[in-house]
Formats: sequence, structure tokens, C-alpha cells
Amino acid sequence: MKILLFGEFSGLHTNLKHGLQKLGHDVTLVSNGDGVKQIKGADIPLAVTSKNRLAAALELRLKCLWHLPRLRGYDVVQFIVPFWLPFPKWLQLLYIKFLKRFNGKVYYNACGGDAFITLNMATLRYSPLSDAILEDDYWLMCQRLSVREMKLSLKAYASFDGIIASSFTYHHSSMRVANYLGFIPFPAIGGLERAEFPDVQGTINIFFGYTRTLGKGVSYILAALGRIEHEFGDRVQVEVVRQVPYSQYLKLFSNCHIFVDQSSGYGYGMNALLGLAKGKVVLSGCEPEMQALLERPCPVINILPNTENIYQTLRRLVLNKESLSAIGAASYEFVKDVHDPVKVAELYTEKWSTRIEY
Repeated sequence: MKILLFGEFSGLHTNLKHGLQKLGHDVTLVSNGDGVKQIKGADIPLAVTSKNRLAAALELRLKCLWHLPRLRGYDVVQFIVPFWLPFPKWLQLLYIKFLKRFNGKVYYNACGGDAFITLNMATLRYSPLSDAILEDDYWLMCQRLSVREMKLSLKAYASFDGIIASSFTYHHSSMRVANYLGFIPFPAIGGLERAEFPDVQGTINIFFGYTRTLGKGVSYILAALGRIEHEFGDRVQVEVVRQVPYSQYLKLFSNCHIFVDQSSGYGYGMNALLGLAKGKVVLSGCEPEMQALLERPCPVINILPNTENIYQTLRRLVLNKESLSAIGAASYEFVKDVHDPVKVAELYTEKWSTRIEY
């Protein structure tokens, strides 16, 4: 098949492209590198070079229009976020319609936070919206949940031939729409060999990296890490990094024992897969609802948006450091079995061949 992957979400499409190419498909990736992450591998790069905000927006708009003639003649087109282009949303709907007219089927892997996803997040016990709500920052919710935004999101959903979700939060939202095709696990990075687990006899290294403060439970994690440092002193080493390029990020956590992803989601995301694939002990979202989607035990250690919960989880791991190596080994085997990019790519091709009956 000739496949166009449109957009990026922490390496999801980059990794999926790797798997699809291994299966013999012709794949083109259109991407801006996911902003500050600067993820490489786009065949049609939309990354901007200008440092001026207005000039950068103009540059991106021109690139989106300039490449339109190359976005035709594909069997399958898949979006990640329906509204990420630098145009008014009604114009982005026309962009989707253009792709739909001049290609085969157009799909959406539900990620990010459009109006429909935001509405369903509000029905969960906690979600990436919880941080904003606790800080009395209701602007994001009000902006996304306006009648206009909801109509635009529903129009975008109706434009797609099918919708796929790769984590519980998005599955929970998408299962309410008629053209939902089901859950497919995130694809892990291809060719990432398991690193030898660092010796646990000395200092326990804990790593936490993030790109934004809201939506990941960052404040709870940082507070818990501070308490761990205070209690254990030189018995632990905590490294916190923020907004570094993807290639540098991969190197920074290579020597850690414990990899902290996020605490505000029922399921883990693409970032957690990096730790799992390197055979680390990963803390993230892994509620029973997520476990049910996976249909098998998962080594990700579930943490909540609660400082005490994260602190106690880390404390147990530090006090029982002899168990860390075995958990790390289970992490690597889990990724090979569930998130291998070739296996995941096969699931996508099956979904893309599904006929939806309304």
C-alpha cells in the first residue's frame, strides 16, 4: 500500500512508519518534528526555521500549501491530531476534505485534546485536565468545549473513514462515535536494543523528563522526587530534564534504573515506551481499564496524580532495589511482545481494511 502519515505525536507516526516499511509498504511522513522534540524522519518536513513567531507561522502556512500537490494518490492517509495546522479550523476541515478527495481512505489516530476528547476526559476520575482544574485554570476547558469547537470536532470526526485509539483515554472518548475501529497499542521505536540494566548495588538513578507542566501531573512528581531526595540523600540520584530534543533525550536516561513518565492518565504513552524498550522500571498510568485493553499483565507501575502515592511507590522501589532488574527485564519483553512496530503496523493494516457499517 501507499500510505501517508500526517502529523506527529511523540514519535508515534515515526515508529509506525518504520514498522510499515518493514512490511513492504510505501510510506510518506509529513511532520513538523513534534515541536521542541525535533523528531527526525519526516519525508515532507514542516519544521520552521524562523525564530520570529509571526514569520514562523507564515512559513509553516506556506509549507502546508506548497506541499499540497504531493499529498495525492495514496491508498491510506492517517492523521494524529485533526487540528494542528496553522489555519483557522474551518480551513483545516477543507484541508482534510482535499486529502479525502484525492486519496483513498482517511483515518484518525485519536491523540491530543480536541473538544470531543476534552469532554470525555471530564467524566473520568482524573485526566490530563485535572492539573488545570486544580489551579482554577478553566480557560482551556471553556475554549475547547464551546458549541463551535464541538461542532468543528464532530465534523472532523465525520470526515474520517475510521478512528483508532492507542491509549485508554482516547479509547474512552472514541468508543462513543460510529466510525470507531478499536484499540491498537502504540508502536515502540524500531531497533532499540535493550541496555544492560545498571548495577543496583550503589546509587539508584531516577529519571524524569517532560515538555510541559500541565497535563502530566508534573507538580506531583516533582514534589515526590524532592521528598525521595531528602529522605535517601546520596543513596539516590534524581535527574529532571525539560524540553530537550528527542535524540538527546534518548541518551540522557540510558543509565537510570527508574523512569518516571506521567501521573495524570489511566494509560501510559509514547514516552513510557522509551523506558520500557530500554528495560527500565517505568512509572506511569496503568489503571485496570488500561490493563483490560491490553488483555495481558503489564509491567508499568501505576501512579496517581497524588504526591503521597508517587512518593510511596518510589520509596518501595528504592528500599527493594534487588527487584528492579527483574522488573526491567519484564519491561523489555513486554515491549517486544505488545509494542513491536512491525506487529503494530500489521494491526493498522488490518484496521484500515475494515469496512464500517453505519
